[in-house]
Amino acid sequence: MHKRQESPSISNRILSRRGKFRVFDKIDPQRTALVFIDMQNGYMEPGMPAEIPVAREIAPNINALSQAFRAAGAPVIFTLNTIDAQAHAEWSNSSELPDFLAGRGIDTVVIVGTATNICCECSARDAMMQNYKVIVVSDATATYTDEEHNSSLDSMRHLFADVVTTDEILAEIGTRAES
Repeated sequence: MHKRQESPSISNRILSRRGKFRVFDKIDPQRTALVFIDMQNGYMEPGMPAEIPVAREIAPNINALSQAFRAAGAPVIFTLNTIDAQAHAEWSNSSELPDFLAGRGIDTVVIVGTATNICCECSARDAMMQNYKVIVVSDATATYTDEEHNSSLDSMRHLFADVVTTDEILAEIGTRAES
């Protein structure tokens, strides 16, 4: 698991600008989706070209989140990335995910997966640009190094996403599921 180190200067800037760390501190499971980014063999399996060894360490947190979201009636979505000659020729700048979310009244996405600083951050930024509330789970995302992981999380929490832990989300979802 990555060693989380928040930048004190970014923490101070966030508090001075908005007075609190979390903007989206109430999660409504009926309007929230858990979105898995690239939790697939190409990133998880030893020896694969894009292997991120730390990604295997976040699997228990991701599984716990998945169970909690399903128990609360919230959608759990897995993204899939495949690369072959035909897929490469058909690449575009669009995704079916926004239509899927809008069709279900989702306004908040909780992002988990890999790589924190690439696919997760890009997905989080895209979601924010489409007016979704974005929450990234720090101990359910992974990338190659602690430095890359922490830098990405600091960038996201500073500008466009809440960054929380698995335990924080589980407590919130559990509370909502019981209500």
